[in-house]
Amino acid sequence: MRPFYIFMGLALLVSTTSKAQEPEHNCSIQKTQDILTCALKNYPDVINTGLSVDRDAALINIAMQRPNPELESKWVTGGMETSLFHTLELGGKRTARIRQARAQVSLTQSKLLAAKEQVTLNTVLAFYRLRQIRAELNVLQEASSTFSRILSRFRSRPLLSPEQEVSLSLFHMAKDEAKLQQASLVAEETNLASYLTVATGLPYSQLKRWLPPPKAAWPKLNSSEEASWLNAEVKSAQAELDLAQTNIKLAKSKAWPDFKVGPTVEMENFTGNDQTSVGGSFSLPLPILSQNRGEIAYAKRDQLRANTNLEAVLRKNALERLKQVQRYQHALQGLRLVSSLGSLSAKHHEIEQFFEKGLVPSSLVTESHRQFFEIIQQRHEQELTALDALWRVYIIDGHIFLLEEHL
Repeated sequence: MRPFYIFMGLALLVSTTSKAQEPEHNCSIQKTQDILTCALKNYPDVINTGLSVDRDAALINIAMQRPNPELESKWVTGGMETSLFHTLELGGKRTARIRQARAQVSLTQSKLLAAKEQVTLNTVLAFYRLRQIRAELNVLQEASSTFSRILSRFRSRPLLSPEQEVSLSLFHMAKDEAKLQQASLVAEETNLASYLTVATGLPYSQLKRWLPPPKAAWPKLNSSEEASWLNAEVKSAQAELDLAQTNIKLAKSKAWPDFKVGPTVEMENFTGNDQTSVGGSFSLPLPILSQNRGEIAYAKRDQLRANTNLEAVLRKNALERLKQVQRYQHALQGLRLVSSLGSLSAKHHEIEQFFEKGLVPSSLVTESHRQFFEIIQQRHEQELTALDALWRVYIIDGHIFLLEEHL
């Protein structure tokens, strides 16, 4: 059992550190929840996307800008004409631009939420898996010590029977197998510890004391419950639809010309006499050749696409939630079917005592160690599957930031 999907996801996330800025905040870890809070604040992808939200917020100020006045002058023989034009944007252009900018900000905010959702899921699975690895390493260390003690006894004998020679070989192979399993677990632990260091900006030595214990109480999930649709995927689809709708309004507003109006002063000098005339001027393009139909048609088709996408995302979320709830319930059933670790450990030690008294063959001892370790691994796999499904439901429901309740 190896949660391969965690390896791949975390390895990819860790690889982004060379491109991201260093964490800006120091974290004080006093409980398990603080690890997640720190990761949500310091992870490079979250920082970078948060800066993108701040950047795009300036789009609203850009959209609110009004055109500058225009000064136009003409010099001709015997006089000069000067006009000051103020541009009036007709058709609600400015309002449409502002709505478009706000929709773009909402779209970027949904990307920030998506980054936080991914960091939350990866961090929760990482520190639960790290706790499991420590437990598995302890079991393997105990097995290695047992095999070393038995091997030492065999070596102390001057002569071994054929059966004892076979037993000696079995224990050698069992010890080598335990060492290989330990090496694999240490490598996995190193990868996950590196991820937590990147996510929080803190060394793993400060975090490992706060790894969560086995979950004692699992919440009940209702498969028929309707999600609140506050997750990043739904928000992104909604923001795309809002953006498409504002694009239609903006395209329609562009069909209206900009009306320029202002005062005009004309000064003439004929035969030494200065004459000044004051009046007004205006400029109005005539929307005859183009009424922006092409851009309007494009925007309407994009709205249709965005609306269809939103409906598909809502259906997908409903089905995905049902699938994750079922996955969660099946994992909990698997956990209930496994005997408690205390009773398994007692039976395991009982077999060792029988071997010490010469009542059982060596093959049963090595097999009991192997099965004991495999059951622990399978139990951990079911626990991790349940956690993964549980937090994916929290993400779909938009509840991932209720940290105290979930952890």
